Amino acid sequence: MAKTENPPRGDELRGKALHEVGVHAGRSINALKAGWLSAAYGQDGYLDFEESFATALEDAFKGKFGDHGQNYYLIAGLAYGYDNHPPRDFKEVYEIMWRIGALKKAAGGQIEQSVLSKVKTAAFNNCMRLFRGTATTDKGVIYLKDLAYFRGQELVWRVLQNVHTQEDFDYLFAGKLDNTQEDHRLIAEAIILNRKV
Repeated sequence: MAKTENPPRGDELRGKALHEVGVHAGRSINALKAGWLSAAYGQDGYLDFEESFATALEDAFKGKFGDHGQNYYLIAGLAYGYDNHPPRDFKEVYEIMWRIGALKKAAGGQIEQSVLSKVKTAAFNNCMRLFRGTATTDKGVIYLKDLAYFRGQELVWRVLQNVHTQEDFDYLFAGKLDNTQEDHRLIAEAIILNRKV
């Protein structure tokens, strides 16, 4: 097993546990207990809301909110060659991404070596998320799941603005659902009502 350079600790670890166990596993378990298997494993169209909801709660726990997934869209665009360039492989995209990160961090045209190292690590990790499960040498072949973080965040914030009671919050944990879709809301309602009977 590869050793992680800086494994999460303290609040960062608790935030990750909230994201993975509290949201992903919790929503699945609640639907499974209600006998609603499609919502336990992910009702069709749930992913954007699910990932963004988990990230929003993780951000709330940390007390720091941000836009998520913008770099994934940039990586996808570079990999596909949407900048009027032929499609790229992992190495080509990584070389561009770390330089973009360095330009963002450069103060007065200079960047310290420690900052450069962090920028390269961040670019590598972001690129690996989109190239995971691929040979990384095939140009334009990526895994698009992580685009969900950006696509779903506006959906989640609209829903969270209307949460005023514990019952409102319970609906968000009924299953692996997109609570902005009418059919998913009806499933959540059926799960919640079944739980209360």
